[in-house]
Amino acid sequence: MVFRRSSGLRVRRVFHLHDSIPGEISQPRMGMAVRGLACFPGPVLRSSGLGFISMERISLIFSLFLALSAVFWSPVFSQKKSDKHAGKLKLVQAQIEAKKKELEKYISRQEELNVQMKSLKRSEAQTSSKKGTLENNIRSTQSEISGVRTRYEALKNVYNSILKDLKNKTASLYLSGFNSSDYYGKNDLINGIVTRNLIINKSIFAKTVDSRTEKTGRDIKKLSARKEEIIREKKLVEGRLRKNKLAYNSAKKEMALTRKKYRKLEEELAGLKASAQDLTKLVKKLEKQAPYKSAAPKNDIGIRRKSLPWPVEGTVIGRFGKEYIGELKTWIVRDGIRIKAAEGAAVYPVLGGKVIYSGAFRNYGNVVILSHKEGFFTTYGLLSRIDVGNGDNVGADTPLGVVGEDLQALKSSEGGKSVLYFEIRDGSEAVDPSAWLK
Repeated sequence: MVFRRSSGLRVRRVFHLHDSIPGEISQPRMGMAVRGLACFPGPVLRSSGLGFISMERISLIFSLFLALSAVFWSPVFSQKKSDKHAGKLKLVQAQIEAKKKELEKYISRQEELNVQMKSLKRSEAQTSSKKGTLENNIRSTQSEISGVRTRYEALKNVYNSILKDLKNKTASLYLSGFNSSDYYGKNDLINGIVTRNLIINKSIFAKTVDSRTEKTGRDIKKLSARKEEIIREKKLVEGRLRKNKLAYNSAKKEMALTRKKYRKLEEELAGLKASAQDLTKLVKKLEKQAPYKSAAPKNDIGIRRKSLPWPVEGTVIGRFGKEYIGELKTWIVRDGIRIKAAEGAAVYPVLGGKVIYSGAFRNYGNVVILSHKEGFFTTYGLLSRIDVGNGDNVGADTPLGVVGEDLQALKSSEGGKSVLYFEIRDGSEAVDPSAWLK
């Protein structure tokens, strides 16, 4: 049995028949698809140099071929594929473990922030209490200053009044001394003595008032200095209180962002895993319904490498396979690539085929999946608009839709409103598109 590939990519099978045909051959399992089987036009087929062969003998030969094919599709030959999937599964499990550690880190940070916020709350209460005490002290000191200042003004007025009175009452007598010869009558003598005593008493009282006035002035200065000191301390306390509130608000904001990022991280993990699983299930389901069945060998989709045109002109911002997301500190596995293009750019098939799916699909946005006669599938996601429908036969120049918003961006530097998600699948297994694009 010889396999030859024609220019049209169809496989012809030429059977060299011998005279002896094995006897009873069991029928192959149901559901085994064989691509490129020739259709025989009549009840018999002429082989080269061997005469006519009956349809019964041809049926036996075909059954033998299917039986041999079943051997090649046995678990032994599928072991490598199973090993590859096992490797991918280990990688995904490692990513999940990394995500769990990242989530634990966020939980620990939340606990630290809770402790910090409680401490800041206590500090704020203590600082506010001290501020209140200082404000009461300022009011009390101000009241005391007002009282002392009132007494000071009263003493000052008394002192000035005494001085004025002394000037008006024969100050010369007090200054020149008492001389009885100046007086001729008894009454004059008595008045002089009284005046002298009055002047002496008022002078003593004036000195006392002057001393109290000076002391009161010094008290006012001390109280004013104390007030200024209390005001300065109050300003320091208010500054600490503002810093405390800023730190508390910052911690509160960080707590909210940490919780939000934690929830978002959980949702992204769940969404990525669910979307990837669902897309794989969808492709498997569509593969059974596809008009063209894949019979290409492993890691070969049936066409020459670096031969497919790009579905849209742009820059690759997300590559196939393992990708590290620094902001989330974890690895993810991409089954396709993401291409950033000009806004409103049209998306074209990399090769003619049939539309087997068109519509919205989870966080892949609007999606178009094509089945190609060469036996592979291509997926076009994140479209803002779809221009084809299920069952349409499209050529390489048929627009499938328009690029749309990036719903799979996990880095702040990524994203935008003009991105295409593109996959190539050999059956349900994704392959690196960059190996096939020009």
